[in-house]
Amino acid sequence: MFWSRAHEIRDLREKVNLAPALGPFKVYIIDEAHMLTEPAFNALLKTLEEPPAHVVFVLCTTDAQKIPLTVIGRCQQFVFRRHSEEQITSRLTHIALSENVQVDAEAMQLIARTAQGSMRDAVGLLDQLVPLAAGPISLDGARSLLGIADPRLLDSLLDHVLEGRAAEALEEVNRVYSAGAELRQVVRGLMEGCRDRLVAALTRHDQATARRLSAVLDALLHLDGEVRRHAEPRFLVEATLARLAVEVGTVEQKPTSPPAGFAGDLPTSGEAKTPQAVEAKSVAGWAEVLDKLSRTVRAAYLDAKPEVSGSTLVLWFQYGFHHKKAQEQSAQLLPLVRAWLGDTVTVEFKLREVTAEPGKPAGKTPASPEDDPFVREVVRRFDGRVTRVKEVSE
Repeated sequence: MFWSRAHEIRDLREKVNLAPALGPFKVYIIDEAHMLTEPAFNALLKTLEEPPAHVVFVLCTTDAQKIPLTVIGRCQQFVFRRHSEEQITSRLTHIALSENVQVDAEAMQLIARTAQGSMRDAVGLLDQLVPLAAGPISLDGARSLLGIADPRLLDSLLDHVLEGRAAEALEEVNRVYSAGAELRQVVRGLMEGCRDRLVAALTRHDQATARRLSAVLDALLHLDGEVRRHAEPRFLVEATLARLAVEVGTVEQKPTSPPAGFAGDLPTSGEAKTPQAVEAKSVAGWAEVLDKLSRTVRAAYLDAKPEVSGSTLVLWFQYGFHHKKAQEQSAQLLPLVRAWLGDTVTVEFKLREVTAEPGKPAGKTPASPEDDPFVREVVRRFDGRVTRVKEVSE
């Protein structure tokens, strides 16, 4: 029975005083206890403080944070953890032997992995396979009935995405979809493969590959949440994978150069580097520094134009407000800059004066406040708009 309202809990509180008809204890199991209303919890609290000796309350919940602390403090809390794949496989094997059902060991492992630690889901999947399979349940048959794609196809699809081959990736998606695979399982398989490759890249200290895999995994995580409720999940998956492949291909086509600012990268007396090359390297490293800053701190540096001169990073600002704010936030910027350019680097903050246009008197030409990067960031973050601009004296 499920109790949620206060008067139901009061009725329960009156019945607990009655002795059990059979056995030494009366056990009350309240499932989804976090759904109880606040008055219901208050009515139950007194009974939990001084329960009769023959009464045991079991509160089951999947969201313990919604249980009041006054109730949690009067209970013994047991956290149920996920079963391992070995435990699930062992239990499914026992059930199969009891029911005289032949299931391949590889199919058992597939069911256990798909259940993701839930014994109930694993048994439910086995119940689905038994009446649908004609004869022994094989690995290919389990994949077909459960809508799970072949891992080799998913590896090939992930290779196409990471290598920037969008057309081949779309063909692979169509091949997997035509084979009857469920798109959500496809996305989950891509996530698992991307995660394994990310761990391998981090183990090898391959930072470039790790950054690319991390970006793809982040996109797949968002895709996993959207594909279940989208009206056209196939189009969503195809569009996302094609976009990732195009973005990776665009990055790989760009000319790469070593990071600027390190001692080994500085030009010697006999070398000459073009301003375009120095600027490209500076912007590339500066963009990574900005990504590591928090949104609030990053807003002060969006307007900055970086220049690397030897062991000095010069940041040019167009607005005095950003120039002042950036210097106040320099403590959070300096460690990231030193990780980029070395421990001996220093940072200079300079304000760039606006030159007068031809035909106009010299002096500072203020830009529109709505075009200020800091203002744009605030408007975007809070989904607002500028309604009035008021000038104030500094």
